Amino acid sequence: NMFRTGADVKLFKQVTPKAGIYGQIGITGWSVPMFQKWLFYDFGQISWRIGANYYLPQKKVLANLNISRYLENDIAVRGELIRYFRNTSVGFYVQSLQYEGYLINGGFFFSVKLPPYKHNRKKWMRITTGDNFSVEYIARPYPQRGRFYFTSPDESSSLNFFNKLLIGN
Repeated sequence: NMFRTGADVKLFKQVTPKAGIYGQIGITGWSVPMFQKWLFYDFGQISWRIGANYYLPQKKVLANLNISRYLENDIAVRGELIRYFRNTSVGFYVQSLQYEGYLINGGFFFSVKLPPYKHNRKKWMRITTGDNFSVEYIARPYPQRGRFYFTSPDESSSLNFFNKLLIGN
């Protein structure tokens, strides 16, 4: 998405039942379909992130901290607090930036699970909506600084962390 094409690898290691570490690296380029051609530009952009998170099950809150190299080659630290409800998660973040005049950024995001919430696993074929609908509010006057590409339309900050069944309930 975001007119990106490439390859991506994500790794997550649960260190304790409440804490984990993760890493992601990808090589991408900008692409756009134009009539009978597909144009590619700047292929070879390397983006990465490494981080750790901690889950408080009694409060249903995930604390996440990472350092990333973003699409504009800026390196930043990002901290997030995500609160989980039954079919929704809401999070707030603070992020450092390498951009003159805007050294810090913040905002909020949320992810809503779309119905149907339960699926019949006995059927051989299932047609349904995506697992989540994610939206992030970004308070900044520049388009790409501090931005990382998404690998899935329903990707949220908590994707691939811990056991989705435990966090979502």
